[in-house]
This record gives sequence, structure tokens and C-alpha cells, in this order.
Amino acid sequence: AQWGMWQLEGTVVTMVGRDGYLGIVYQRPPCELGYMVLQVMEGREISKGLMPTTQPSWMGFSNDYALTILSSDNIVSMLMPVMGFRWVPMLDVGKKFKVALDSFWPLFTEKGVLVGVPLRGGDEYPDVVKRPVPSRMPLEMPILDGVLGKRQLEDATIRGQAALEQEKLISTDTDDLEKTILHASTQIDKITLKLFIAACEQSRVELALDLIEKLHNEKSLEVALTVCERTNLIELMEEIKIIMDRKFPLPDDDDDDDDDIDDLS
Repeated sequence: AQWGMWQLEGTVVTMVGRDGYLGIVYQRPPCELGYMVLQVMEGREISKGLMPTTQPSWMGFSNDYALTILSSDNIVSMLMPVMGFRWVPMLDVGKKFKVALDSFWPLFTEKGVLVGVPLRGGDEYPDVVKRPVPSRMPLEMPILDGVLGKRQLEDATIRGQAALEQEKLISTDTDDLEKTILHASTQIDKITLKLFIAACEQSRVELALDLIEKLHNEKSLEVALTVCERTNLIELMEEIKIIMDRKFPLPDDDDDDDDDIDDLS
């Protein structure tokens, strides 16, 4: 059955679907590549814009319906709801090759891993007769090494936050979304606290304060207070208390007084 109609600004180059999601790449005049992501069953346009400058050689959806491409220069990028929608580089596949002629035949991305078949010595396609065993490449963003020297932790927090925003975008069940947000934010906070502990131990107070702003849950802020006390960062403790009051204000006493008056009447 046909569910609706959308008009593109050019000629379709390729498209890919997963469940109710459809990703389309099309040629925009004079020589730009555009994309559109649709939730077909809901008749909803998710995002629309320009592709990265390099030609995509593969495209698919991740398990949480983020449109994913492998470019001709071997960079895996995902379309993420970060500052609007942005193509975010997730992995430099070329760095995994032993020689320049090697390449990779992607199959899908699942839970932070790119799954596919390595191609050796200039092969263009997998040998189906030999039934090659797929390989797994964990996504690893090409980010700079920070002052803490905790590149993997920083990568995990960035990807975790992006995945959380993606979950908010695609979820339709409010109760299930709340549970997912609580679980995901708790996991992100655990990683952020590891960075926070490292910042405190190195007396990088400004960086520690920036990390505090990224914490989602009140319990995580309480842990941060304990870390400050252990590392004797008293001024930072006071700043954290201010942030806690702002993020998690106590109930207004006036409301309790009003309830008491209502009970008496």
C-alpha cells in the first residue's frame, strides 16, 4: 500500500529502509547530494539536508534508526540529532587496513559496532562461495586527545549522549522512553564521573565544573560532592551545591502551607 507522497529537489541516487524508516539520497542541481529521512508509517519527515562532501559508497540504518554512511574515503558517519541534525564522523575505517588496497564491505551497524566483511588485496566484493565470516569494528570517533588523556571515555560520553537524543527522537511510548532515558543517562553519568574524578585528581577545577554540568541525575551530583570532599576541593563543592539547587530544587514550602490551609477548611 502507498502511504503518502514527498517531492524531492532532484533525482534519486539511492535509498535504504529499516522498519518504518526510509533514507533517500538524491542529486541536487548543479552537483550537490541531498538527503531526506522519513518515518513512512507516520507520514513524518525526520530530517532533510546536504550529504557530506565525499561520495557515499554504502548507506544503512543503525539499530536505533540513525542513518549511517560509509564514504568513499572510508569514513563512517551517522546523522545525529546534535545541534539540529549533523553528520557526525564515527569511525575511520581506513586506519584499520593493513595495506592501501584493503577495503571493507559493510553489512550493518548495531549497538556501536560496524559489522562487515574485510576485503583484501583490491577485491571489490566478498567471495560468496567461500562464505566469509563477518568482522566487527567498534565505532571510535576521531576526536582529539584531551588534557585528561582519557580519549576512550570522552568518546563514550559523546556517543552515549548522541544515542540518548536519538532515542528521544524515535520513541513513541512515553513510559518506555522515561525508563530508557533513566537507564541511558545513568550509564552516561558513570562515564562522566570517571572523567570528573580524573579532573579532580589533577586539580583541573574548571574542567571538573564543565563535567558537572553534563551530569543528568541527582545521585551523580551527590557522588561528585563526595569526590570533592576526598580531594579537598572545597570551592568546587560549593559550586556543585549551587548546580544541584538549580537542577533539582526543593519543593516550595508555600505549597505545603496552602495544602494545610485547604485541609483545615
